[in-house]
Amino acid sequence: MKHWMPIGLAGLMLILPGCAGAGLLAKAGAHKLFGDKEKPPAERIAAAQEKAISSAHGGAPDTPVAWSDGKSGIQGALIADNVPVGADGCRAYQQTIVLSGETLQGRATACPQKDGSWKLSSQPHQ
Repeated sequence: MKHWMPIGLAGLMLILPGCAGAGLLAKAGAHKLFGDKEKPPAERIAAAQEKAISSAHGGAPDTPVAWSDGKSGIQGALIADNVPVGADGCRAYQQTIVLSGETLQGRATACPQKDGSWKLSSQPHQ
């Protein structure tokens, strides 16, 4: 298992060096591989994670919230920490991503929005 830093919307290609395909995405540019009309994998993965967290209303502590990107086959789970971080209700998560059969672990932060949805934060809360 590899460990990596927090993931953000644009961070997927940066945190997965050494994994199959990650360098190819970074070199070729996602729009060249996936077309201008299709979202790059990092955006689809972030959307899948946000949808799963929103559906689980932020998730219960120590309970995995599974997500997947059906187009790429990348999947994973987010597990909320026991205590919300910050006055804004943001939560820190342990994260697992399965990419090309390899399991990666890291951290993520998501914050509740006014409409009840949750959005990944690019700024980790301490």
